[in-house]
Amino acid sequence: MAEIGRSLSQFMMWLLIINVIAVLPLWIIFRKAGFPGWLSLTQAIPVVNFLVLLYVALMPWPAVRDLKRVAKDAAKSAG
Repeated sequence: MAEIGRSLSQFMMWLLIINVIAVLPLWIIFRKAGFPGWLSLTQAIPVVNFLVLLYVALMPWPAVRDLKRVAKDAAKSAG
């Protein structure tokens, strides 16, 4: 019985490590895209992770929207 508990704790430790490895890069990607970084924490929740990735993929990115607005303002002031 103790062996099962040890293997379960090892499994949970690996699961935690894999989740941290998955969340950190996504935090950076979401922040650069203009979304809140905490959305990456949803990657540890099954089904929700897929829905969040769909949301990020299909919604207009705030960073791109801001970049277009800056370019438009620069064109107005130059011309």
